Amino acid sequence: MAVFSTNVFSTSAAVKPQGRTWFARLDTLFTEIAKARTCAQEIEHLSALSDAQLEARGLTRQTLVRHAARAYL
Repeated sequence: MAVFSTNVFSTSAAVKPQGRTWFARLDTLFTEIAKARTCAQEIEHLSALSDAQLEARGLTRQTLVRHAARAYL
């Protein structure tokens, strides 16, 4: 089981330039949540593969989270 966390408010989009509306910040929040959810689904999918299948993709169990985070976060 892979566990990871993301801090939505640490992204550069969370730095509020002048005039950035509340709705734009809310949109950024939901976008980051969607990316984190997609990343978690990818990790779950990859975790279900056998070691041989992972090796064919150039992955190991230890690199699953890093691989998914690079792709989605």
